[in-house]
Amino acid sequence: MKYASILDRLAGLGGAKWELHSRAGDLAAQGRDIIDLSLGEPDHDPPAFALETAQEAIRGPWHKYPPVNGYLDVRQAIAMKFERDN
Repeated sequence: MKYASILDRLAGLGGAKWELHSRAGDLAAQGRDIIDLSLGEPDHDPPAFALETAQEAIRGPWHKYPPVNGYLDVRQAIAMKFERDN
């Protein structure tokens, strides 16, 4: 598997890579305009509709294994898409 070259550079740093992350947090707390790419965490919350949809999915039956042949409505939607586009 091919990884980004930054991983090779960070691999030899041991715990020092966390110092980089910590330093970015300290600078941001001081009001500095920092773009922290050390952990890949977004600097904004997900849109409300995405959170609501995720909560709905958790409350619904979709957090369990689906039927072996899938859900009928999903199969029909896929078939319609391929019929339309292919």
